[in-house]
Amino acid sequence: MNWIRTKLDKLEERAKQHCDVLRLPDGTEIRYTGEDALDALVAVMDGESHWLLPHLRLAEPKGALSALLWMLEGDRDGS
Repeated sequence: MNWIRTKLDKLEERAKQHCDVLRLPDGTEIRYTGEDALDALVAVMDGESHWLLPHLRLAEPKGALSALLWMLEGDRDGS
């Protein structure tokens, strides 16, 4: 059964290469893919919800994605 753990560890490492990590102020880490990010931005533009948006709203606009979200939502609100 140890070989299963080894295989899972290798798969997890490979998957991390295709994900970004959003760190929230409380230390929580949220992993998301580029596809998730694009879907979230489209949701903002369409005024819809997406599972990633609440997490991006909690993050400071340090990264490009969260800064873009803040700008898009500000434009939609008339700010």
